[in-house]
Amino acid sequence: YQRRVRGSLSLLPWCVEVTMGNEPSSPKSQGRAQERINSPRDARSSLHPAIPNTMDKVRQTTSEMIQQAPAFLDDMKSALDIRSQLQKRTFYPLTGRTLPMLIDERNWKAEYPTPEDWKRAILEYLYATDLNHSIVTSDGRALDGFWAPAAMARRGLTVVLFHANAMVGLDMFNYAEWYRQNGCDVLCATLGGYGDSTGVPGELSSYLDAVACVEHCLKVRKVPPHRLVLHGLSLGGAMAAAGALYHPGVHLVLDQTFTSATAVSLSVIARQANWVPNFVVAQAASTMFPPGQHHAMIVTDGYDTVGKVAKIQGQLFVISASDDDMMPPEFAKQLLAARYRPGLESRAETRHVVLDGPHCTMFEQDPSAVAALGTYLDDLLGAAANREFELEAAGSLEATAPESPGERARAVPSLRAVSNQVEHLVNVQANASSNAGGLDSQSGKWNI
Repeated sequence: YQRRVRGSLSLLPWCVEVTMGNEPSSPKSQGRAQERINSPRDARSSLHPAIPNTMDKVRQTTSEMIQQAPAFLDDMKSALDIRSQLQKRTFYPLTGRTLPMLIDERNWKAEYPTPEDWKRAILEYLYATDLNHSIVTSDGRALDGFWAPAAMARRGLTVVLFHANAMVGLDMFNYAEWYRQNGCDVLCATLGGYGDSTGVPGELSSYLDAVACVEHCLKVRKVPPHRLVLHGLSLGGAMAAAGALYHPGVHLVLDQTFTSATAVSLSVIARQANWVPNFVVAQAASTMFPPGQHHAMIVTDGYDTVGKVAKIQGQLFVISASDDDMMPPEFAKQLLAARYRPGLESRAETRHVVLDGPHCTMFEQDPSAVAALGTYLDDLLGAAANREFELEAAGSLEATAPESPGERARAVPSLRAVSNQVEHLVNVQANASSNAGGLDSQSGKWNI
């Protein structure tokens, strides 16, 4: 049976070439292919009529795909070029697309005659500042991006947005506006090789993009790691995970994100061409994203998002979609299990929402998702206050008062827990006056 299957599979390239209208490589091979295709049944499979004829199945499947998805098959004319298909349609479909090209493709000429008009409209809507390619990666590429300040009293958190594979940074304006309205500053940049960002997209370059954005917040904006949240949508989630991995303490929101390049490749091809063997798809993905490529300390791993999540020190919130045709429900479960190991299941339950809609559905449309994400941000804010009080107690941060009564209430237990380990806190407690146990109205510092 195995020999029969291998013999049938060996005919796949000829079948695809003839069905697509391509000329086989030689007259001899052309005649052989035509002879086998015209044959009503392969001789080997005819010995066992109960076994379906593989060639008939391939012809039928290919014919259906030609009728239903001609654009998909255009990239498969050369004997199942799965790698090219994944590269163009799954990971980096906007490679080399400039902003003028995107405006033309989206028929936006009436609204935005020029890229400057498009960018100006977004920046004005968000009260944002164009960063003018000031975010530079460690390999010398400049990223297009913007900085949008909080629209109300700041909560003390900064969010970095990473867009999906068929978007640019400007397309994330609705995400930026939601975070702004919830008191967060926002940074958003476009993937290298897309829009006005320089370079060619790839796994290593996308990690360098993510690291550059995080370091802009840490070094230029002076945001502490424990007050930084990386929100990545689809492919952007893999970038966000890399940014958190190389900057301990940074938090994550993974929005409809895959677990690895191989896993999402298998998911996509299974829906579009389920007759292609899994080992072919896995091999294509592994050659597209070989592990071990590096620049300085940044190393590729085949977009192993699960592996990164298992190593981060910050917190994790996961968003998935019920009708997602790319990211099956198992992806979200695996990401949560990697971060919240046995004993933390209750936390994982509160940090996962399922949206009603297809891939890249916006969470703002779901009230329960908005409430859950808001609670997550509140938790991060309280944890940040605790962390800063602990650092203050250890003498590594200048004393500052918490930003709100809610933060003070969450911060006090943490201070009491470490007070018996820090000598100068014991002295403060012994010398405290009538203000002991509360906030000194003159100094703005806490006395315990």
